[in-house]
Amino acid sequence: MGWSVMARYRLYCPDCGAEGTTSDRWTLDELLVMHEDNHPRHAPDYETLEVRQ
Repeated sequence: MGWSVMARYRLYCPDCGAEGTTSDRWTLDELLVMHEDNHPRHAPDYETLEVRQ
């Protein structure tokens, strides 16, 4: 087995104040797509919480 990078991100949206954190259930891409579906004109951003390998 090779190594894998596990990263956790916090998504936040300055337009509406929504926040979310990636987990085993949601990836960053999924959180961004869900926010886009709910608030198409917002521009959410994200920050890296931790990266493990």
